[in-house]
Parts: sequence; C-alpha cells; structure tokens
Amino acid sequence: MPKANCDPYCLVSLARDLAFLWQTGAGANGPQASPVPAFYILSNILLGQGEQVVSRPQSNQMLQRIQGAFYSGLGERLLIGCERFISEQKRTLSRQGLERVSESGLRAFFFSALYEAVRFNSILGVPELTAPGRQRRKRAKRHGAAYYTPPALAYLAAHRALSAYFAGGRSAPNEEKPLPRICDPAMGTGLFLVAALDYLSRERPDLCRSFLTEQSLFGIDLDAITCGVAGACLSIAIGSQAADLSTNLLWEDGLLAKLPPFDVVLGNPPWDIAKITRTATQPNVPSRVNKARSAALKQSFCHQGEGDTSYYKLFLERSYQLLKDDGVAALLAPAAFCSDLGAAPLRRLLLDHSKLLSLDGFINEDNCFAIHPLFKYVLLCFKKGLSTEVIKTRFGLVAGKSTLLDTIDGDSAGVLNYLRSLVDVIGGASGVILEFGGQDDLDLFAALCQRYPRLSTFLRREGARFRREFDMTLDRSRFVTAKRAGKDHLKLIEGRTLGQFALDKKEARLFVSRADYRGRVPERVAKVGFVSVTSAYNTCSVIASYLPDLPVGNSVPTIVFARTHGENVQAIEQALYTAAVFNSFVFNWLVRLRLAGNNLNYYLLEDLPFPSGDAVAPNLFKSCVALSAFLSLSRDDFKDDLSLLARAPFYKQLLSAKMPGLAVRESCFALSDQCRLRVRVWLEVLVCEIYGLSPGQVDFILRDCDRSADVLARRRRLRRSGESLIERCEPDQRSFFRVDKGLAPHLRLSNMVKTTFSSLKIAHPDFDELFCASPDRAELALVLPPSVEGALEQRFLTAVGSCQ
Repeated sequence: MPKANCDPYCLVSLARDLAFLWQTGAGANGPQASPVPAFYILSNILLGQGEQVVSRPQSNQMLQRIQGAFYSGLGERLLIGCERFISEQKRTLSRQGLERVSESGLRAFFFSALYEAVRFNSILGVPELTAPGRQRRKRAKRHGAAYYTPPALAYLAAHRALSAYFAGGRSAPNEEKPLPRICDPAMGTGLFLVAALDYLSRERPDLCRSFLTEQSLFGIDLDAITCGVAGACLSIAIGSQAADLSTNLLWEDGLLAKLPPFDVVLGNPPWDIAKITRTATQPNVPSRVNKARSAALKQSFCHQGEGDTSYYKLFLERSYQLLKDDGVAALLAPAAFCSDLGAAPLRRLLLDHSKLLSLDGFINEDNCFAIHPLFKYVLLCFKKGLSTEVIKTRFGLVAGKSTLLDTIDGDSAGVLNYLRSLVDVIGGASGVILEFGGQDDLDLFAALCQRYPRLSTFLRREGARFRREFDMTLDRSRFVTAKRAGKDHLKLIEGRTLGQFALDKKEARLFVSRADYRGRVPERVAKVGFVSVTSAYNTCSVIASYLPDLPVGNSVPTIVFARTHGENVQAIEQALYTAAVFNSFVFNWLVRLRLAGNNLNYYLLEDLPFPSGDAVAPNLFKSCVALSAFLSLSRDDFKDDLSLLARAPFYKQLLSAKMPGLAVRESCFALSDQCRLRVRVWLEVLVCEIYGLSPGQVDFILRDCDRSADVLARRRRLRRSGESLIERCEPDQRSFFRVDKGLAPHLRLSNMVKTTFSSLKIAHPDFDELFCASPDRAELALVLPPSVEGALEQRFLTAVGSCQ
C-alpha cells in the first residue's frame, strides 16, 4: 500500500471512513451515538483479537456494519498505519532521549489519535499530516481546550515525575521503593497513564504489565465516552494480558471527587476558563460549569487569585491536594502560570510549600496543539513538602524536535539553574518566573533589578499613576463621529495612531465632548501613552509617546503626571523622560523578557527596573528630557508645554541651540528625518548610559542585528529534511533584528547605537561631560563617530534616491 504524502499513518482516511459509517449507521441517535462499543472493535483488531468481536453480545446494526467494513479492508489499513506510527515515533523519541517506550504503549497513542480524529473531526498531534506548503492545520477548537497529547510530552512528564519518585530516600540502601499510586485527575484517553506504565515496566521488569496497571494506575474524567476509550487504550498498552480496570478508571468530576492521596500525579488538564456559558446549539443547557459547581469550586480551592478562574489552575491546586507528603506531580500548563498576576497565589504555593524540581518551557511551533504557533506552555514538576531553593529551567523547546533528555546525565544542554532568591528579586511582588534564553539574560536582568528601583516606586514618588480614560465599549454612547462633532468636541486618540515619540496624522474617527473629558482628566497634567496590545516578537514591544491634552481610548493606557503648583515644569520633565526610556532598546528588552502574552498590563510594567531622575546625573537626565522634547513636541498641540519647558535655564540653551536639520519655530520644532534619526541615536545612547550598561552588554541586547537583509528575508522557523524537522540557523526571536531589517546592517538604528555607544565609552568614559549647558553655549553638537555619520548620510541619500 503506497504511503500517502499527507496521510502517512492512514489516520485521515480512516477517520473519514469511520465517521461516515457512524453517521449512516447511528440512525435516529445521530452521529454522536456512543462509539465505545465500536472502538472496542478497533482495539481488539490492534490487539490481534479481531475475530472475538463477532460474538460480542452488544453488537447492533451499526457495529455489524463496522465489522463488515473492517473485514473488507479497513482493518488492514488500520494495522499498516499503526505500524508506521510506531516506527516513526520510536525513531523520534529515541532521538529526543526518551528510551522507556514500548510498542504496545505507542499502539495505544495511535488508537487515541484515531479516536480524537473521529470524534472531534480533527487530526491532532501528528505534525507529518500537514500538507506540503501548509504551516498550520485547520482544526476546530475543542470544548474545554483539552487536546491530544503527543507521545514526547507524555513520556517526558512520566520520566520527570517517576524518576524523582524512585530517586527519593529509601529506608535501607538496597530496598526497592514500593510501587507508586499514580493518578491523572483529567485523564482524557489515559495517555499519561500509558507512559507511566512503560516507565514502570522498565523500572520493575519482574512484574507483569497487567499487575502494574491494576496496582498503580488510576484515572478520572468527566466524559463517559472518553473514559471508555481510556480503558481501551490501557488494554492495548497492557497487551494480551487480561486486567481488571473497573476500579481504576472513574467517570467522575476530577476536581470534586473524593479520592485517597497518591504518590504521583500526572496529566494535561484543560486550559480554558471556568465560566458559566451556554452553547449556541443548546442555549438552555449550561456548559460543564454551573452555579452550584462554581460555588463548590470556590470553597475547595483557595489559591486561584483574582480574575477569571482557569481550569489549569484548578487542576494544579487539585494535584497538590491529591499528593502525599513527598509525592511528585508533573503537569502541562499554559506559560501563563509563570507570569500571570492571577496565578501568583498558586506560584507561591508551589514555591513555598513544595519543591519545584524542573520547569520546561515549550513553544507551539510544531503545532502539537490546535492553537497559535507562538503559544507557549510549560511542563512543571514539583515535589510536595519543603520549599524550593533552585529550579532547573529550560525554555524555547519544541516538543516535536528538541532534545528532551540526555541519556548520559539525565538532562539535555541548556539547563538554567533559576535560584529561588532570584524569583523575589526579578519577579517582583507577584513572584513571576521569567523566560530567559540563557545565563547572560538572567545575569543582566538581575543586575538591573538590583541596581534600580521598580517603575512603581518611581510613579509613587512622582505622584503619577496609570489611567484608563475611555473604554471603546462601555463608553460608546459618549462618542460621536466627525460629522456630528462640534467645537466643544475633542478628537479621540486610538492605538492605531500612536508611534514612538509621535502621533500619526490619520484622521480621527471618534470625538468626545470636552465636558466628558474634563470629568475624567483634570487640567494641568502631563501624560504619556503606550499601545497596550503588543508581543515579544514585534519590531518594538513598547510604543510610547508624550500625548497632547486630548482624550484617549482604552487601547492606549496612559501614565498621568499631575502639576502640583503653579507652572510646575517637573511633570513635563518626568513625562518626557518616561517616554524616552519606554521607547529605548533597553526597556524594550526588559519588557520582552517579562512579556508572556499580548498585553502590556500595569502590574507587568510596574515590576521592571526604572532609573528615577534623582538617581541619574542631572546633566544626563536633563539632556535626555531635551532630546525627548525634540522628538515629541513637534505639534502645535504642545506649544504651551514647550513654552514652559523653555523657561528653565538648562532647557532654554538646549532647545534654542542650532543643530543641522532643526528649525525652531515659536510653537514647536520641525526636524528633518535625518535629524530625527541623529537625535534618536543619541537618546538611545543616553538611556544605555543611564542604565549603567557596558559596551558588551549593549552588544548583547542588540545581538543578531547585524544579519544581512537577504538572510532575514529568507528565514524560516522550521524546514523539512526527509521525514524529520530540523532548525535553521536564525536570529533570536526576541532580539531586535526586525528593526530596519530591509536595510544594510550598518544603516540600521540598532547598529548605529552599538557603534556610537562603544566609541563614546572609549573616548569619554564619563558621559556627563558631554552635556553641560552654559550661557555661552549656543550650539548642540551631537557629533557621531565618522562611520555612523557616513551611514546616516548614506541612508538619507538612499531614501531620497528611492523617492525620486
């Protein structure tokens, strides 16, 4: 039988044919009639016992049709696809360092994948099923956000937990550790139990697989059909030996069922949010969460934090409750566990009352789960009791191709020892565990956190605060269009119009009355706005600008500095300084390490190190403010702020200085593009000096920016070589290689900053001497190194030539 290009395991064709059989044979019950008896036929064929299903007493018309179809050819395709699946997975898992694998266990994984494909109309966890040229499969999101777990993740979880269990203390040196009682409280089709069975059979080869299953493996699931299929999977994994699983697999609610304590807990719980919702097809039938169950969950779980309650958090706390003292758990969860404010109580529980042994961070580039390829998830392993001192962490893994275990020392390269003491230093009050690419990232981030206070400290001392002015949904009745706007209406600033140090000239879509605006924002304030939706993989993660006195939508949160008395210029200074730091490469790098989702939340920014004005040399601080003013105050909306700022002696000299490409008008500045780029380079250099960085540290932050434009244009995350996926040499995804990537490397802003900073640190170790205003100084000589000046001129001429 020839191997199909996009269906190597026959799963697609088998699922399609089986779904057709069930749809045509289910009769009045419809295609959702229980497939458990039908899957009994499949499991028996995989066990080599296909003839026994003929005499099964509960056979009906649908089962007879399926039996006849299998005896006429489907059964042969099933066996062929299964053997191909086993052969490929054995090679992949061996390459990844996972050796405790059996053919019968992989046969159970194949059976589970077929069940998922038929019941949920999707082919899950098999990257090779992707058609040539397609990066993602179109798969419907399953209710509960529970998906098929690929073999690599299940076997890795079993290895993490059971190796820690068997490595625990014994009462005598040569005494064998008793068999563990293993539970999966959200077992699905029981794949984690299958992986645990393979590990136990290697650890205790003197015991048969049926005995190990009956004595050690227990699972619970809320879905009756899935429970039946889990029994079939375990039967396949056991092999030809008979086993009584009636008391091992329970059809109950794993969160509320009364269960005894266990030695090991494994699983991949659902990742969706526990809400009371109603489906579109059955509006009168609540989903799996009702009011009574929600009340019971609140009483049973007290470490869920604020905001929405996610199932992964409920099951993590449930797993902790189910463990005996010194028991071990290994569970998959979204990467939000490491960073979300709502997961802070749960992180504290696991850090303070258990030993967090390891944390493996994955990215979904190989589409293991039917979610975005950049979605991140973690496999965390913890031991109940004591407290955490050091966490073995690895990040950036891809489940389908990364080396997960090294057969020599038990771990692969790239392990980063994350000290518990650093969680408080780096993670702030919420105890965030950051994703570091290596020891250099961790050391630099920790040094900056120890050197400077948090942004929250700076805002509190300056009397500033975050503000959300107008919500686009809740305040929609207050908005009017341009046709209905009058003289007393002010245009609304939205995220689409915001750039670094500038507002786009796009026409405003909505307007707000002056009275509504003044009811929320008092007069005489200076404010900085930033785009709330972002990513660690954007060109820049923080886009901020000094804002005019106009209303702002919820897509642009603001930091408001109040003017305490008279014509106080301090608020304007601090706002311009904040905009300069926010837009810098250094602060963007800090945000990229801290950012796990797509929103710049307040608590995330507040925990980042931020040099306050009194901790910076006065001339550096005022020079930074002046350069930020050049870039920001280029609109007539800012004429009052510019007038106030220019009255201070230091700023009067700098803001009235002569500079090539600068025209000073009465109301604002007019900078040429070349002049703006020159000022931007100097401002980036000043922020690097304010943070106390060395040239080597600046080079590290701006690494991979010297890649050629041709290489960046052709880059791919993964490419196919034969039947395996291998990684191409490519830049770090969180680096700043996307900035000006279409230009030659020496023309990019990032490389200009590196060259300028390195040259100036050699020529002028003390930057404070470069910026000292005096009455007789009427020029602002922002002279850059010759190579950078040449690059500026070349970039400007190239832009002019392309326009002509």
